[in-house]
Amino acid sequence: MKWQGKIVEIYDLWWSPHSRQDLPFWCEVTCELLLGGLGRRRRLRIAELCSGTGRILIPVVQHLLARSSSMELTAFGVDYSPEMNDCLRQKIVGKAGLSSVIEIKELDLTAPNWADALGHEPIDLFLFPFNHFGQMGTSDLQEGISRNISEHLVSEGTLILEDYNPQGSRLRDDGTRKFRWMVADEKVGRALFYWRQSWPFESSHRHAQVQYIVECVERSGNALRSETLSATERICYNSPAELDSTLARYGLKTVARYGGYNREACTEDSNNQIVIVRKRF
Repeated sequence: MKWQGKIVEIYDLWWSPHSRQDLPFWCEVTCELLLGGLGRRRRLRIAELCSGTGRILIPVVQHLLARSSSMELTAFGVDYSPEMNDCLRQKIVGKAGLSSVIEIKELDLTAPNWADALGHEPIDLFLFPFNHFGQMGTSDLQEGISRNISEHLVSEGTLILEDYNPQGSRLRDDGTRKFRWMVADEKVGRALFYWRQSWPFESSHRHAQVQYIVECVERSGNALRSETLSATERICYNSPAELDSTLARYGLKTVARYGGYNREACTEDSNNQIVIVRKRF
């Protein structure tokens, strides 16, 4: 999805219902890893891929700093959108606990080489949330991303990746529009209504088209005005075995798999698969 213009302005409100579900997971599991085995290293470098407005990265950094004041941490927010990066930059400007730790890098993850953005010093922990891996659209692009992650991870470094789980029946939507949620911000007089619909490209359901629709209703004086925003993406789904196989080709071994943010087991009915992966060479 091209995160431009209005979509950046409403992004945090749009995903606030989801944030209540996933943020505790990302904060807790990152803290466990960095203050556990990885925490034995004196200096730690983490990177969130597709960091957007910092919806996840900022709370994660704040959580880490609150738990360990002695941690020498560098956190990279990596996104291809200048507008998203500007939003993140505005959030951290003048905040010493954040601006001195978070570095914002503009990078298209489909680029063949990430060294210009991330440098040559390895990363201890990559965060890749919110199904962005599947949204890369093709297995070739996913291969390139897996290779770059491996190249930039320190030996025994960790990747936490969230991906769609194609084994559930939800992929057989056949274009049915499904209402997801409504959320409002009374202070600015704004309400958002969110729909999602998907349809497979072929009977195997490996590839699908997904359309996101957001209706934004805003109060202006005594009047209401409405604007509909939409974007369509190609999704490349990976079964757990397919995802493990792709990562393994680059020395990345899955050590845990969850079916949701409560760390429940991943089954055929799970909407997502969240994997914790270690670099083994």
